[in-house]
Amino acid sequence: TGEIEYDLNFYQAFHPFACLGDLPKKYLSTDGKLEIQVISPRCFEAAALGTVMVLFPGNYSGVLIRDKHYVGLEKDFSNVDEVIDKINDDNYLQEMSDFAHSDLVQSKEFSYEKFIQQVDKDLDELIEVKNFKPTSRKETNLSLEIDTYEKSTVSQNSIIRNFFHNVWKILPEWIRFILMVTVLRKKYFCHFNKVKYSYLNS
Repeated sequence: TGEIEYDLNFYQAFHPFACLGDLPKKYLSTDGKLEIQVISPRCFEAAALGTVMVLFPGNYSGVLIRDKHYVGLEKDFSNVDEVIDKINDDNYLQEMSDFAHSDLVQSKEFSYEKFIQQVDKDLDELIEVKNFKPTSRKETNLSLEIDTYEKSTVSQNSIIRNFFHNVWKILPEWIRFILMVTVLRKKYFCHFNKVKYSYLNS
């Protein structure tokens, strides 16, 4: 959500000469706890080209399975000799390459067509759960009236926005930084946390 970045920037704004060792432990409490080993397009590209992958063990969005889709290399390289033996075994590589290509590419389980089908399914379920109904003609007319009113105020808003934009450009960089991580970003995150996913709870 960007909250960790905001907290670190906020601390840095008032402690510009602090080093990593000076950071309060609360800012680093989530370090190492977040799962970031997700699947990436490069994995599918490798499978499509018949290239065997050597990867650090991870979840990879629940798609890749160690020793089936890829050769697992421990982060401390403790099994590097085993990995070298595997990549020197042509039969082993061919078997893994064929399986990855069949499971990730030929199956079309991860194709754009399948992705669109899943999006449509999720939308249908959301419509059913929320009991969404088509917009009535009266509501449409009201929307058009609101849109017309908003367009009439565009010129006024543009003048104000351009004024503040020009002022912002001439401010020293350090002042802009402090404003971003204190006044502006703080308001943004308070607003963000309040309305995030609110449409699912309505």
